[in-house]
Amino acid sequence: MTRFVNIMSDRPLTIEEVEGEVWERSFTQSPPTEAEERKFVVETVFHRALE
Repeated sequence: MTRFVNIMSDRPLTIEEVEGEVWERSFTQSPPTEAEERKFVVETVFHRALE
């Protein structure tokens, strides 16, 4: 099953911070079933420069 999570931040996030946000949002929205394996891959990152 594919899940998408949008993360917005006012500052650049480290990989650890991104992983933490994804895990937190994924598990609160749909707790894993027993023996379910979850893998997450960061697919796209957008950075908006300040004007």
